[in-house]
Amino acid sequence: MKLHLSGGEPLIQDSIFYRLSLLEHHFEDVGITTNGTMIKKRIDEIDKLSRRVNFNISLDTISVKVFNDITKKDMLKEVIEGIDLILKNGLNCKINTVVLKKTIKEIQDILKFAKDRDIIVKFLDLISDDKNEITSTKEIYCLLSAMFNIEKTTVTEGDTDYICNGSKVRLQNRLYGEFCNNCNKFPCGEGYFCIRVFGNGV
Repeated sequence: MKLHLSGGEPLIQDSIFYRLSLLEHHFEDVGITTNGTMIKKRIDEIDKLSRRVNFNISLDTISVKVFNDITKKDMLKEVIEGIDLILKNGLNCKINTVVLKKTIKEIQDILKFAKDRDIIVKFLDLISDDKNEITSTKEIYCLLSAMFNIEKTTVTEGDTDYICNGSKVRLQNRLYGEFCNNCNKFPCGEGYFCIRVFGNGV
């Protein structure tokens, strides 16, 4: 059984590591998603965690200007230092990258960043009320395959892994529009499950 904690930003909670230390004894796979800005500050506590705890770190760009524009914070350096500290301490780490229209041209830089650290980068599509901002998994895959040789390695219920120009890439198995009812991703808000809807209301 798997359990994944996200937020908000879970590392702002004083009790997060106590909770993780309890949960890791009851689940085969425990993961936490963080924006990475507080990893350096809390690395001593992080280092005490079991190596079975997986860190997913959100990183949409490695451009300081674009990062500041997206997050409204000048903290890219802290995020990168956090990723490197997680790896240095022998913990499992993966990058989550939401592909935006403004960052789609930076995919090559993210791939190199991940390849240099031998970690998986999971490219996430963007579902938005603004159709001009929507990026799909298909669009991301087509872009990658147009730039590089891309080889499928592993398929699970939720994701497909690839080797792309020497980088480890993960894409969600996503269906859109009229096929949304078959999607296995269920974003949850306000304490109840809801199925993600597309622009046509399906």
